[in-house]
Amino acid sequence: PHNCPICPSNLCKGAELCRLRFGASSNNHGAQQLSSGSYGRIVYAGDGANDICPALSLGPNDVVLARGGDALAKYAAAAAEDSSLQQFAAPVYVWNSHEQLAQLVKEHAQAASS
Repeated sequence: PHNCPICPSNLCKGAELCRLRFGASSNNHGAQQLSSGSYGRIVYAGDGANDICPALSLGPNDVVLARGGDALAKYAAAAAEDSSLQQFAAPVYVWNSHEQLAQLVKEHAQAASS
């Protein structure tokens, strides 16, 4: 069990992403949001409502790639207009085709290695 109010009771993708990034002892995905951990940058691609929590757990050096028209992109657009919603620390880019997604991944992965 976890204490995430966003995720279903059986899995918190945000906590899992933080475990991957910071190690098995990390279980509070919000507390380490701005820390860089062992990865310099995470480029996270998602679409559904179950991608909102892990996208919110990313820091300003990371990148969120949200599929246009789906729940993650809709939440990002709503959060940009409504400061009462939890805000993304990472920049959000919207993609509408797999070609656009591949280009964004390439651009942001190269930026991380420079």
